[in-house]
Formats: sequence, structure tokens, C-alpha cells
Amino acid sequence: MGDGCRATREKGILIKEITFWKMNKLLPEHYCDFLLTLYTGGDEVHTESNEERARVHILPKDWIFSLLGAIFAILMIVAMYVLSTKYMFIPILLSVAAIIGILYVAFRKTTGQTMRAITYAVAALLLLAVSVRLTMLLAEGNDLALYSVLIANCVLWLVTGTKMKLLFFTISGYLGLVVIILFGFFL
Repeated sequence: MGDGCRATREKGILIKEITFWKMNKLLPEHYCDFLLTLYTGGDEVHTESNEERARVHILPKDWIFSLLGAIFAILMIVAMYVLSTKYMFIPILLSVAAIIGILYVAFRKTTGQTMRAITYAVAALLLLAVSVRLTMLLAEGNDLALYSVLIANCVLWLVTGTKMKLLFFTISGYLGLVVIILFGFFL
């Protein structure tokens, strides 16, 4: 009886590990599916619970990355508006590098839909801050240029929200356009 319990426990550990490999793409998916079918005897119920357990172990790393990315974004946005024009290129270049890095991580490394959404939002806020600050530096006093950049950001949010089915981007794009139009008419 002791050997049967030990074998079941070892089998459960193997299933959990294979599920982890599949979720993190450490092995091709069809290999993992084959191994899971082999060890579970075709029983999918065990696979789903192990996938959920594997996801729980992965989330903290993604949350930490998202939190650090958001803090970095806030620091760069503050630096863009606090530093003098002479040193402005430093936070702008760092922000552009951060946008590229954040999007790379969102597409390649982040595991959950929520984490991707947070990562996209951080990148979008950084892009908005960089584009507005550059417009204010290069076209100082030109309201039309500023409105054009703001509208372009809102349209980008609408397209991203529609294409990737991210509701908060779509709503942000529509609300941003409405606010810009109302602000333009009343001021």
C-alpha cells in the first residue's frame, strides 16, 4: 500500500512539472500533451487543476515585474517634467527603451491576460508621456501639434483595444477623444 501511494504522489509531481513546462514553453506543446496523456491516462481533469496550480506559482513573478515597470514609468514621467530641457534626452531615451522592453516582455514572457494588459497600459502611458513631452519641447506653444499628438495616442488606443480585444484601451481611446473634442470646443 505504501508503494501505491508513493507512485501516485510521484505521478502527480510529474504531471505538475510537465504542466509547468507546457505553460512556460520549456518544451514544445505537443510533447507536453503527449506526456500528460501518457501519465494521466487521457484524464483531463488532473491536467486542468495542475495548470491552475502552475499559474499560481508563476503570477508573483509577473506581478513583481509589472509593479517595477509601473514604478519605473512613473519615475520617468516625473523626470521628464522635472528635469530642465538640457537633460531632457535622458528620461526620454530611457522611456523609449523601457517601452520597447515592456512590449517585448508583454509579447514573449508575460503569462496571463491580466499581466499583458497591465504591461500594455504601462507602455501606453509611457508613450503618451514621451510624445506629449517631445511635442511640448519641439513645438512649444503650438496647440494644434499637441492636440494632434493627443488624438494620435487616443486613436492608437482605440486600434489596440479593438484589435487585441482590450476593453480598457477602447474605452480610454473613446473617452480621450471625447475629452479632447470637448476641451477644444469650449476653450
